[in-house]
Amino acid sequence: MLKNIILITFLLLSCNKPNSFVYELNKINNEVLTKHHKTSLKELYNDKYITSLEESQEKIAKVFFLTHISQENIFIQDIFSEEHIRYALLEQIKYDIPASIKLAQAYLESKKNGIHEYSNHIKYTNNLFGIKGKGQLMTTHEFIKQTDLPFFNKNMILSSKKVRINNEEYIKLVIKDNFKIYENRWYSFRDHSIKLLNKRYEPLFTLPKDYKEWANKLGNVNNGGLGYATATNYGEVLINIIEKYHLYLLDY
Repeated sequence: MLKNIILITFLLLSCNKPNSFVYELNKINNEVLTKHHKTSLKELYNDKYITSLEESQEKIAKVFFLTHISQENIFIQDIFSEEHIRYALLEQIKYDIPASIKLAQAYLESKKNGIHEYSNHIKYTNNLFGIKGKGQLMTTHEFIKQTDLPFFNKNMILSSKKVRINNEEYIKLVIKDNFKIYENRWYSFRDHSIKLLNKRYEPLFTLPKDYKEWANKLGNVNNGGLGYATATNYGEVLINIIEKYHLYLLDY
């Protein structure tokens, strides 16, 4: 017990800067690679080495959570939990999707009106990425700019009204749509990866693993994006989330 307290205190004191965290990250990854005589983490993503790989990414998730997330509010601690960070890191290794992008999208698709609480459907579906499909018909809220309204299916809109958020004007839509239901949140992370492997999103994987380029490319088609979301500022919002919580440190 005392040993764990000392370790946590050491991490909080010594890893409170991005460079310190990167040092710990590289150290952990190099240790697991050296142990198995491999040169890339992707080589460890198989039945023989998966347990060792998972343990290494769990250590990284724990350090990041302790040094960057543990002092945040309950919503942030949940959405950027050690478990979610570990999922994002492992999916990054397997599919080359930046962990920062995956976590930022989980944040953005799960929150409600900028308030740090889950949208109601998250509690019942474990659907962190707003992925629609055969599942449960639910009512959700969307807050959009006037210019984004034409991109929504009018048949799904139950009501709309103008509201102000942070001194900016938005339209609050009440939408009824079908959302996929997952047994647990890991399945949601995996299905998000599979969604991005769809031909529609192929151009993402020709980009450098740079969170800004990925974020902007995921955005509205009218802005040169691939249309993961209709909001014209989707890429900008993702970038702000990534930079606010230093999620870019998890990309490798």
